[in-house]
Amino acid sequence: MRYGRVAIGLAAVLLIVGTSAAAVWLMNGAQAGGRQRTVVMESAGPLMNPQAVAVRMLLGVRDQQPTVWDGAVKLSQGEVLAIQGWRFAESDTMEGRTAWRASTRRLPRPGAARQRRQQGRQGNPPGGAAAQGPMAENGVILTLDAPETAQVNVTTKQGDFSFSLSDLPYGKTLRALDGNVQVDRVPAPMNITQQAPTADDFPAAAADGDGNLWVAYVAYKGSAARLEPLLEEPKDWSLFKPQGNGDQIKLMKFDGTQWSKPMDVTEAGLDIYKVAIAVDGGNRVWVVWSQNVKGNWDLYARGYDGKELTETRRLTTREGTDTNPVAITDERGNVHLAWQSFDNRTGQSDVMAATLANGALSSSVRVSPSPANDWDPSIAADSDGTIYVAYDTYDKGNYDVMLAMVNPLARRAVRVISVANSLRMEARASVVVDKQDNVWVAWEERGENWGKDFGALQPGPGIPLYRGAGVKVKVFQRGMAQTTVGDLDAHWPTGLKQMNSFPRLGVDGNGRVFLAFRHRQQNMRGPAGTVWHEYVTFYEGNQWSAPIFVTNSDGLLTNTPTLVATRRGFFLVYSADGRQFARPQQGVPLNHEIYVAPLNLRGAPAAVAFKVAVTEEMGTSRPAHPNEPADVARMRAYRLTVNGKTYQLLRGEFHRHTEISGDGGNDGSYLDMWRYGLDVADMDWIGYGDHDNGGGREYTWWLSQKLTDVFHVPPKFVPMFTYERSVPYPDGHRNVMFAHRGVRTLPRLQGGTGDAAGGRDTKMLYKYLKFFDGICAVHTSATDMGTDWRDNDPVAEPIVEIYQGDRNNYEALGAPRAASGPQDSYGGWQPAGMVWNALEKGYRLGFQSSSDHISTHISYAIVLAEKPTRQAILDAFKKRHCYAATDNIIMEFRCGNHIMGDEFTTQTPPKFDIRIVGTQPIARVDIVKDNTYVYNATPHQKEVRLTWQDNAPTQDKVSYYYVRAQQSDGQLVWASPMWVRYQP
Repeated sequence: MRYGRVAIGLAAVLLIVGTSAAAVWLMNGAQAGGRQRTVVMESAGPLMNPQAVAVRMLLGVRDQQPTVWDGAVKLSQGEVLAIQGWRFAESDTMEGRTAWRASTRRLPRPGAARQRRQQGRQGNPPGGAAAQGPMAENGVILTLDAPETAQVNVTTKQGDFSFSLSDLPYGKTLRALDGNVQVDRVPAPMNITQQAPTADDFPAAAADGDGNLWVAYVAYKGSAARLEPLLEEPKDWSLFKPQGNGDQIKLMKFDGTQWSKPMDVTEAGLDIYKVAIAVDGGNRVWVVWSQNVKGNWDLYARGYDGKELTETRRLTTREGTDTNPVAITDERGNVHLAWQSFDNRTGQSDVMAATLANGALSSSVRVSPSPANDWDPSIAADSDGTIYVAYDTYDKGNYDVMLAMVNPLARRAVRVISVANSLRMEARASVVVDKQDNVWVAWEERGENWGKDFGALQPGPGIPLYRGAGVKVKVFQRGMAQTTVGDLDAHWPTGLKQMNSFPRLGVDGNGRVFLAFRHRQQNMRGPAGTVWHEYVTFYEGNQWSAPIFVTNSDGLLTNTPTLVATRRGFFLVYSADGRQFARPQQGVPLNHEIYVAPLNLRGAPAAVAFKVAVTEEMGTSRPAHPNEPADVARMRAYRLTVNGKTYQLLRGEFHRHTEISGDGGNDGSYLDMWRYGLDVADMDWIGYGDHDNGGGREYTWWLSQKLTDVFHVPPKFVPMFTYERSVPYPDGHRNVMFAHRGVRTLPRLQGGTGDAAGGRDTKMLYKYLKFFDGICAVHTSATDMGTDWRDNDPVAEPIVEIYQGDRNNYEALGAPRAASGPQDSYGGWQPAGMVWNALEKGYRLGFQSSSDHISTHISYAIVLAEKPTRQAILDAFKKRHCYAATDNIIMEFRCGNHIMGDEFTTQTPPKFDIRIVGTQPIARVDIVKDNTYVYNATPHQKEVRLTWQDNAPTQDKVSYYYVRAQQSDGQLVWASPMWVRYQP
């Protein structure tokens, strides 16, 4: 390696912008039309040195109080290319390329901002202990062009230390200054899409026969309109429905020294989810992606031979979603695909495989024989041409990992074996084949009864979606199940042994097997919320290395990087949004971009050692709901015919937070919601409850909207377009719903909160909803997130979230699961927000129940809809034809030709017919009239039918009536009220 001029040249194109050292370049890709055309990829992109070295120095690891760690670095050989801050904030800064000013400080305590607001409302001085969180180390990351013999000399305000690069291989940590400094080697990634006017995500990578690295990714171009806090109500609501936005596939090549400029594989403005890439034996690059055309998601492909792009080919045609494509090239140069395919006829998801030849698919093979949903394939090939497809299945009522061996010539799955089939949640498999034809499978594991009953007032027997996440590995050696001799986490620090997800395997050019995974950083919250980073470990001899931190990998939990070997090195390709360092208010952006990190270990690896895998017993744990399939089937079969209309029950919810929320660090992947809705809760519809679909950022809004269409499997599953809009008490948090795609979230009206004359912001929300044909529902109404019911619009806000699994029942004081005061109210205590107070004001509100954070499987919003469509669900909510339940309970509440939610006049005293079918005996039935209990019964039967007549109605008065029932196991159901005027 040369130093001096080469290093200076590289440094000249490196630029630190907030989080990263990356090259600056101009984007000028070639448009790809439907016909084959000459498109020569331009090579004048950024330079990258795959041999660059990076070192992370954590300063103040043991600090108990904020401390100054200003410092500088000198090398005995080579040059410092860049310095990047680790947890830089406030006055921290780099000074040139060799010095810095930085201090350790306390992190904000989670919820501190909310506590300060509450203290301010109560007249107490804000701040103090509310803002004091744990101490956090600071530090710097050095990017170096230096030989292994170089000595790194560091001076700081707290002392000096030095080390040699040769003493710091990957996976080793050095300590200095009595353990108050920790130093480790990390990859030196490059941001290959920096300054592009797009959000870049879902990268896939492959190597060609010449040693080049090819990267394809999805680039989202946003609309011209930028949403800012509002100073006044908009005069043109159409600004919230973007025009000209959409996705595009880009392709880049790295020749070992320089990246090409990105080339357009597709036109812009499309609707694309996930991309795969492979290079065939003729050195033609094939890019495959999932695209939505007229409501149907299919796979499309395009090839590039260095001169011409082929025509775009549609690969699948079945009605339903074909998505999650993965690709591999076998030893003979054949390209094979696997993907996940939903069939609208059955509502079922299968894993399919086929061979791609000259832009067309062979007859596809269903490699997953399960009648349940199968998910997320990964693909590999051995030297004999056998194709391996790893995936997970919900076949036994929990997720298990399977491995299918496919003979592409016979076009069939030769064998399907179980990799992991305990009662735990085992999913998101990754498969590779090493140089000895050993088949490695990694997967993510969580606990038993994943996604079943869990909430504030019901701590089991289920577990929430993001708890106890870890990664596992198994090896199949000539078909025999093996494990590595050394446990995967034997040499991992305690803090890295949990909250690990999305494993990805790869094999470098020397035959080492690497495992990348996603890890949640404890106590880390940036402008976009919780921070997740990528880590990498490798297996050599009889042990796994300590995890290697991947620089500039801060972003969402959901991340599917690629590990790929070329003749010029081994690379990790991933996306990140820079959330750890982003400071939007200071001009430091938060945007998804593509990074490439070289991972080059010198020398041949030591021979790996395995041991026979211990067969895990399925266990005897009792499922949380052994009769749930029958309970759900009974609800789906239910029909109610009234006044010539037939209604069916559609179960769902629209307050399900994920990682996209700023406070969603405990809620799991945005993909987990779909597994939960489709499989675990077996719902008919669901909707995201993330705050403004990600704090109002356009890309996470687009992602949420897109996935709501990806998992639209009508008529079995019809998810809705939803989000949460959070305004503090007394205006209140509200969940918003639309039946159609494309409406941006509504910013806050500054100065609107708490207006004594009625919230201006809330009234603006109602106008927005009416313009776009949407609705909203107040949630947690008797908390600091609730309302004193100063506002309601019967058209825009026809329903209320009466119960929430993460907190309490907000029906009335004394009601089951309702708080009795501040001591047992989750989220603050504002009793003016009880639903009875709204009903007493004359508001017409139907009832629904949803989850909010963490809680699972105990909150359902059930509509009586005329059809299983999005519009029919919205219309049912508008008519208040809905009810809330904590279990799969059928509730029928009618009065003559009217059903729950209706308002009508009767000439005779109203007589109500009630039918309840529970999952356990019904212990109590209550009828409420005008905030008064007027009837109760204790039937102790699973099915209850009764008729009750109000024999004392008040003439010309509108009274409301509703039913609440409670099972012997405490599960509840609330029918929406009917409003009846008695006019004899």
